[in-house]
Amino acid sequence: MQEKKVTVLFTGQLRDKALFERSLAELSAQPCVTDMVFSTWVDTALEHSEYLKSLAERYQLRVVTAVDPRLACDRFNGFRQSMTLRRGLEGATGTSHVFKTRTDCHIDADAVTFLARKDSGIMDPQGIHLRVFREKVSVLSSSMLAPFYIDDKLLFGHRQDLLKLCSLDFGEYRFPASGKSAHYLRFYPPFQPHFPQFMHFVQHEIFATAVSQNVRDHVLPLLLERREYALLLAIYYRIVSAFYCLDWGGHRCTFQGVRAECGDGSTPFKLDADQQNCSNAFFARASRGDFDNEELRRLVGEAAAAIQFVGDLRDVANGVDYAAFFADVRRQAKVMFNFQAHIHQAKQLMKDPATLPDALNHLGGLLPCEPDNTELLYLIALCYRAARDYPLAVKYLEFTLDSGAAHDSPAGHLLAEVRREQAASRQA
Repeated sequence: MQEKKVTVLFTGQLRDKALFERSLAELSAQPCVTDMVFSTWVDTALEHSEYLKSLAERYQLRVVTAVDPRLACDRFNGFRQSMTLRRGLEGATGTSHVFKTRTDCHIDADAVTFLARKDSGIMDPQGIHLRVFREKVSVLSSSMLAPFYIDDKLLFGHRQDLLKLCSLDFGEYRFPASGKSAHYLRFYPPFQPHFPQFMHFVQHEIFATAVSQNVRDHVLPLLLERREYALLLAIYYRIVSAFYCLDWGGHRCTFQGVRAECGDGSTPFKLDADQQNCSNAFFARASRGDFDNEELRRLVGEAAAAIQFVGDLRDVANGVDYAAFFADVRRQAKVMFNFQAHIHQAKQLMKDPATLPDALNHLGGLLPCEPDNTELLYLIALCYRAARDYPLAVKYLEFTLDSGAAHDSPAGHLLAEVRREQAASRQA
């Protein structure tokens, strides 16, 4: 197959100059790489203008910029990441294919050459019919238990396909979420028109990918024991197998100096949505209901095997009331975590500065049960304010208002006070 010409695109902040320069030197030496672009914020480009000018002279690096929107509703930077990716892709017009990375990530440059020579054609007949992507998009890994929780540190694909991973939808995606929400915002929107049933999961993904291990240990099994969730996973396995490639020629990525670890078909299974899998073979087999692991076979095998014979994958689970399903899971979770009693206990703990960390643990553990509960968000903000952690206090007060509290409510008034305190602390 003819080698593709590739633009290397770095996105985000300038986090690691030494690693950035190492990547630039190695990647620019690959014959398939014909252009290199750094997409960042205007403020970053201005702050490091002389340094970036020197890189432009040494490596012909082009810099494109965007104004940082700093939106309160962008709780975990999903929209900001989409903006820098889109801006970079708009500037990467010299080639049809793009390798997207970050300044604090590194992978052997040979991996890019491997993908430039690889046939990435979509072979699944239904995948061809749906026409979501022109070719498969290469990603590092994908969760086995949380649909569309896909690693986005490195991407390789056709420029037109990667543009579909830059959702700037400020409507449907403004909902309470975990810190993993940027991954869902990246990878689900291209499939939403065809598979709207996943939107209810995306709105409740915090059950599967909450920061609290205690929540994941207790709530994820509630999901997995239900056929409704098994059907979503079965469809998701087909989507990953049809539209994504997890093969980087045996090369592994390091992120912020740490080698990125993920499982493959032989890795022991854990009941944890954070466990990523980087095996094409796993998802190909999973899409047929074929699992080595007995637990996965029990939970998902029947559903995955059954949908193989469905004429149109879009018809699977369309009749399921997922709004009612996730509402039922939320009710069970509230009972399991004794929601109101823990709220009361946290309020008592907040009265003593020495027990503020315990209060935060109580409140944070409840958040997946009702992530849009304005009282809960407000109490968390009060804890951070009492601890003089002004950035997090501001963030949770903004979450409170974004979840429905009025701007003339105690949360609105406190937000103005905390911002004044934050400004004063900077001047001190």
